[in-house]
Amino acid sequence: VAIKVIDKKKARQDSYVLKNMKREPRIHQLIRHPNIVLLLETLETENCYYMAMELCGGGDLMDRICERKRLEEREVR
Repeated sequence: VAIKVIDKKKARQDSYVLKNMKREPRIHQLIRHPNIVLLLETLETENCYYMAMELCGGGDLMDRICERKRLEEREVR
């Protein structure tokens, strides 16, 4: 698994993150598709939100997009 950690203190400083930090896991749990990472569990503590997700090898997709500027749909899937 991969764990996504969202720091609540930092989230309060970013209006986009603050607006979506509870919404993202709710929506993500409804989605079941072979090309979308599966959200397994969420946990909220006093300081952070934790999202346990399916681990996908190959590194960060955003890093690859920034590196190449354009990807074919087949590669993105």
